[in-house]
Amino acid sequence: MPDLSLLRTMTLPERVRARPAVLFGAFGLEGALNALKLLLDLFETEAKLGYCDRLTVELHDDNEIVIQCNDRGLLIDDTPVDGAPAWEHAFCRLYPGPRKEDEPYRLQLGAIHNALYGDWAHVSPVLPTSADHRVDLCCTQCASLSFHAESVRGHVKRTIDFQKGYRTSGPTAEPTTEEDGTLLRFRLDPEVFGSFEFSYEALTSCLLPHFSATQVLHFAMTDQRTSAAKGRPE
Repeated sequence: MPDLSLLRTMTLPERVRARPAVLFGAFGLEGALNALKLLLDLFETEAKLGYCDRLTVELHDDNEIVIQCNDRGLLIDDTPVDGAPAWEHAFCRLYPGPRKEDEPYRLQLGAIHNALYGDWAHVSPVLPTSADHRVDLCCTQCASLSFHAESVRGHVKRTIDFQKGYRTSGPTAEPTTEEDGTLLRFRLDPEVFGSFEFSYEALTSCLLPHFSATQVLHFAMTDQRTSAAKGRPE
């Protein structure tokens, strides 16, 4: 376990990347799968709130994952929230809290969920849960070699990019005709998780049983790797 005095001097990405087994439960493929599932739980919450019904996960070359969902779109612009831009709250803030299922914590999670999606005037009806989804989003971003996010809200597409937990570009904004939604493209960092290799079989066996039970969210998993295309009919 890292020295606590040393942890206090680390930046947020350094603190996350120093404790993958604590945050994701394991190293290697198991830890990477746990990180992916925790991130996808954010969109499952959106589905339960009635804001989306389609979620796709694509496996690309070099362990790259692409997630697309027709949710409300993450708030990743420079709108100030409690002294920091909205994108920082979404991707670069940890909000530790009690891991228990009670009404005060449910309301706390609702406020966190609203801050992530920009609806700060109301409390979302988030069901009692032991997961703080914005913590999961932040941890997965910090544990990624590269992390690209696109969000469409009200015919405006915003993008932002990170490398190893640090912002490298964005947020940018441009008009679009696309429907509201979120796209995340990222590669989990082997320096954090150790050596691992995603396979289509491992991803489907981990994710399909979980999301098939979520009747309000249509989940699809596709293999987009170059090697997977070999042998396909033209």
